[in-house]
Amino acid sequence: MNKARGAGIAFTIIGAVLCVDAFPILTYLFSVNRSLDNRFGGFQILLVVIGFFCLLGGLIALLHNKKDRSAQSRWGKIKSAVFICATIGIIIALPTVVISVLSDRVNRENAANAFETAMNENTVVALESYLSEWHDNSYAEGEYIEQAESRVAQLLNDGSISAPILGSPDEASQEMIDTFLRDYPGHMDEERVMAMAEGDFLSLLQEGAISISITGQNIERTTVALSNKLSRDLNVTIPLGVYFASSSGDVQNMVVRSPASARVPAGQGASVSVATACMNIHRDIPNSNNSFLAMTLDNERLERVVRICDELGASYAVTQAAVWIVTDNPSDRELTGTLMTGGVGGGYGRVSVIKQDDLAEAKRIVEEVG
Repeated sequence: MNKARGAGIAFTIIGAVLCVDAFPILTYLFSVNRSLDNRFGGFQILLVVIGFFCLLGGLIALLHNKKDRSAQSRWGKIKSAVFICATIGIIIALPTVVISVLSDRVNRENAANAFETAMNENTVVALESYLSEWHDNSYAEGEYIEQAESRVAQLLNDGSISAPILGSPDEASQEMIDTFLRDYPGHMDEERVMAMAEGDFLSLLQEGAISISITGQNIERTTVALSNKLSRDLNVTIPLGVYFASSSGDVQNMVVRSPASARVPAGQGASVSVATACMNIHRDIPNSNNSFLAMTLDNERLERVVRICDELGASYAVTQAAVWIVTDNPSDRELTGTLMTGGVGGGYGRVSVIKQDDLAEAKRIVEEVG
């Protein structure tokens, strides 16, 4: 094999190898993910274009090798052909590389500026937005990503952020609460602040945002007087399942069987009549002279029974029977004979509030809960 033919074959192989890399370039150009490093793509294009013209030059050289029998002439033509083709390839690809490098520089500056902006805002939302946009992007240096992730972890466990709200609930404005919940999702105190925003009864009471006075009304209802200690209005909700513990051992404890809400103006009070059920079949029915304390119900089975009764829209008689079955496990005779209504004098004409159909439905609900 002469030198000219060998050079033609070599350039043809080199050009073909470089052109094989065209597929990644097409993938780069048409990919939805534009976060690839532009310099990488630019140099890929350069190699493919040079490879194409090397291949072209090699083929031209081989063709001339067959036609021209003069070795010196063949070698000169091959060098000229390859040089011309390679030069054309470089001229065509070079602008792409230059543009890619410049674009790369701009994108890296954008990544740094985005990181700086997120850190200056110093909120979970801003930093997570930065991470979402730049986490898998080659322009965002690993150092930036690590710093952003570390800062998010710090913010989520920083009690000083929620302290102005929880530490001074009487001075916490609705705007402060809304801003906290918007900017710091997932914060360790998010539920406590959210409870203040939504007016959760026990949470507001625990935070000192409200004071209460609870008195008896009858076996079906309990009166809750609310006093707002804050400088903003509150929509207070007394949720289903809250337990009213009697201050007297002779009077029934009560459980909320249906949620109740009241709007309490800033610095003022409001009263709400809450639907309740008795938890002690053998104790006295409460009246306005009896007081109670609000507590969290520590009886999962009873809470589920009351919740199902409320969801089904069960009557008071059904709910009361179901509650007594869970708390006192009385006989059927006690259930239908304890709570009576009507009658005069010696009691003639009195009828049971809880009838057999009510009892059967109550038993079914309790069995469903297990």
